[in-house]
Amino acid sequence: MKIKYPNPDRPFIGKGFSTTKNFSPRHNLVSSLVCLSVCSFTSGVVSAENDPVNLCAGDRCVSSYNVLTDLAEISGGNVAAGHIEVTGGFSDLTANGNTVTLDSFDDSALKHVFGARISNKRTPDSNTAHTYATANGNTVRISSMEFTSGNGGDSNGAVYGAFNWVSENGISVVDVPYEVITRAIGNKVYIEDSSIAGNVYGAMSYASILRIEPGATKALSHAFADDNHLSLTGTALENKTQGMLIGGKSWLYTAKDHGSGDDIVTGFATAKGNTVSVSGYQVEGYPSHNGSGSLVPGTVIGGWARLNINDGSVRYPSVTANADNNQVEVKDGTSVAGDVKGGTAEVGYRNEYLSPNEKANGKVYVTEALATASGNQVWVIGDSQASDQTKVVGSVYGGHVITSSAQKIYATLQENIVTIDGASVGGSIYGAVFGLPESETENIVLTEATLNLSGNTVLIQNEATIDGNVYGAYVQTQFDSAKIAETQNVQVTDNTVLVRGNIHLDNAELYGSNLSVDHGNQSGNQLEMTGYSGSMKNITNFNGVSLDLNGLALKENEAVVTLTEGQTDLSATAVNIFTSSTDRIVTATGDLAQRYELIANTDTGLSADESTFVNRTLTVAKSYSVDAVYNIVYDNENSIDAVSSHNKARQGTDIFTEGRLAVSGLLTSGADFALDRKLDCSINKDGTIPERCVYVDMQAEKLRYKTKNDARLRTTGSHLVLGLKGKLNDREDIDKDINGAVYFEAGRANLRATNDWAKGEGDSEYYGLGLIGEYRQHEGSMKGSYIQLHGRIGQVSNDLNAAFIGAGDGSAGYDETSTYWGYGVEIGYRWVTSESTRLDLAARYRSLTVEGFDSTIAGDRYEIDDVESRRTHLGARFNYVGHKNVVPYVGLAWEYEFGAKANGHVAGLALAEDSLKGSTGVGEIGVKVSPSEGSPWTIDGSLKGYFGRTEGVAASLYVSYLF
Repeated sequence: MKIKYPNPDRPFIGKGFSTTKNFSPRHNLVSSLVCLSVCSFTSGVVSAENDPVNLCAGDRCVSSYNVLTDLAEISGGNVAAGHIEVTGGFSDLTANGNTVTLDSFDDSALKHVFGARISNKRTPDSNTAHTYATANGNTVRISSMEFTSGNGGDSNGAVYGAFNWVSENGISVVDVPYEVITRAIGNKVYIEDSSIAGNVYGAMSYASILRIEPGATKALSHAFADDNHLSLTGTALENKTQGMLIGGKSWLYTAKDHGSGDDIVTGFATAKGNTVSVSGYQVEGYPSHNGSGSLVPGTVIGGWARLNINDGSVRYPSVTANADNNQVEVKDGTSVAGDVKGGTAEVGYRNEYLSPNEKANGKVYVTEALATASGNQVWVIGDSQASDQTKVVGSVYGGHVITSSAQKIYATLQENIVTIDGASVGGSIYGAVFGLPESETENIVLTEATLNLSGNTVLIQNEATIDGNVYGAYVQTQFDSAKIAETQNVQVTDNTVLVRGNIHLDNAELYGSNLSVDHGNQSGNQLEMTGYSGSMKNITNFNGVSLDLNGLALKENEAVVTLTEGQTDLSATAVNIFTSSTDRIVTATGDLAQRYELIANTDTGLSADESTFVNRTLTVAKSYSVDAVYNIVYDNENSIDAVSSHNKARQGTDIFTEGRLAVSGLLTSGADFALDRKLDCSINKDGTIPERCVYVDMQAEKLRYKTKNDARLRTTGSHLVLGLKGKLNDREDIDKDINGAVYFEAGRANLRATNDWAKGEGDSEYYGLGLIGEYRQHEGSMKGSYIQLHGRIGQVSNDLNAAFIGAGDGSAGYDETSTYWGYGVEIGYRWVTSESTRLDLAARYRSLTVEGFDSTIAGDRYEIDDVESRRTHLGARFNYVGHKNVVPYVGLAWEYEFGAKANGHVAGLALAEDSLKGSTGVGEIGVKVSPSEGSPWTIDGSLKGYFGRTEGVAASLYVSYLF
């Protein structure tokens, strides 16, 4: 396609075009006819001298602006002189979805970069009821550039993802309220390895009403700057910005009112859901443009909603500013010369253009205002060991509301979070602040305030250094008492300061809020210190102070927390000193001291005589298995101390006796396995009585035991029984049987034991001998009944290594062998219910004793007591005997353990007692098979399931041979 140009003298600039041609001033490079919406300017030199150069890529080129619109890329180019602005999309009302990419562009005159720009300054038609301007979804990407032509701030060298500026002058609409609405939503700015000479905005949304004609209806101004993103990433700290970094800024501005009454302008500004990420940059200040020579510090703000009044004749009946749910991340060696703020809402802010008389008279400019700065999050992250530490020279705010000229204000600052992780902050840190412009505190026009600062959090951790004060929440109180008093609706509740690990607070004072704790509307403000030991100036105005000593070593004559300035008043404070670890507090070296200082004031003392101590004792390590108990007391002078009381066994040491309960479970399972129906081979199928039989039985099982103290035990193992059985009375005596058996038993299992503080693992093996005697009645009134007695004895070995959960002091254990013995009685009845069915009923009592032992574990002497099990069993088994060679059966039983207690001592101190006392249900299914009628062989396979105190499964296989 052939392109025709309005002016043949203008050069051809097309997609991918590369040139070194020097363009004369005021040349317009019109790419809407050439680039077809995508332009790439590479290696070009544009000579602008002292006049603007207009780069236009859309359907509109205006000589007063320097514009590159639609999708534009510039790389390797050079602007030789003059001033140039690069804009992705330019419009009066709509500029959406544009992208500007600048890569390695050698700049000596670049003034501004806009992803999109709306600049609308006009006198609206009297029949027009609104102006709606939208700049959404635009993107700016800048890499490997240095803006050398700027001088900081907005005036020169600034970058905007979107710039939406509507200024209405001379509103005269009378039928309906006139609306000015600007939107800058979802814009993005990405800057990499580049230095920027001015402010950088994810987006700016500005709605201004300069003049309202007499008789006009009220004007409504609304500005939205939401969900924008700003990212600066540098690989070297020579990357700088001179000014502010703002994710999204919404601005309502009113200058003059020529109307005929008050309360004529209203509106709202929102800057919500914006994100700012700065990595490896220096955010520097710049000289003030007012000629004072002062320096404007570089500041980072996630979202900024602002109302700015420029003339005392303007009235706002109501205004709303929302700066909620913004996020700011400053990391990787970034240095910020000013403040860092998550969200800022300014209401009724009076700037320097107000006359001294207007300031002195305290004129009301906003009748009623609503401001919110809630849900914002700020992270300042660094490596304290790095040569380039992340630092903020100024202060850090989660949420910030500022007001000066509002008569009534309703401010909400909730759930803001500030995290300082391994970085340095030179100023103060605030979870939330309600305050005033610094220069306006003497002329405040505020008669009523409803404030809610609640649920805000400040977290400081990982070697961070803080040189200012730290506030969960802050309410500026430099108000004239006749205008506002602390007794008004000011809620400062449930704010938290978290201090974790080894951080540096020598120059800091920590506040729940700046309001005293006896203020009626302050409650629930907490200081939580975890693993922190060091000094700070003071602790003030907290309703609760907790000190978690997890991981700390107590040292004699050295307080855990030392306060160095002023008087510390904890008399109305709940004090909680404890350790959250399953381990205990470990001293540095040597024997334990009689007294340790926990919180001490070395200046003018500490008052805690009316404090509520949540915990009255502390547990301190004396040895591997022994703890010393200390009482927490106030010394009536300058410290809260821990004073020695008595010794006790360490929590979790009962793991060593609970491991013996697992051994007991293994042996009781072995007894049931060895004694269950093993004398059935005494009668042949043809009714003759064999002299004897031999049998072998094997079982595999996986069982779990839950103890009375909720320890969890597990055995995974196997059993083996070899036995010889025979009839002891006369062969011809068939009305009864007196049977006897002798057997050898053995077994082994892997054991695991876990309680709330420790876990252990080991193995156990046993072997022993057993005897069984049985009387069984075949005739008469007692036909089908039997009684059985048994006894067993053997040796069991057990090794167990245990470690305390969360502790760093390693594992320890024992490897011991001891004797076990047991006995029992069983009575039962075999009820032939029909020709093909039989019901076996049984009740039994079995006793087992596992002998204890003494052992030295990690230097502490343990005395492990005997474990004595006393169990009962009631069960029924239904057999189908209709087939001579195959007898299937099912069974159900209830067992109850009366004892199986585990006791012991360490260093003469009692271990916590535990037991397996409780009920267990047993379900069974199996089949007994003889290969043929009259065969001497019998095979019996079964599967058992356990539920209750014991849980799991066991599978067994029994084989016997009659001879």
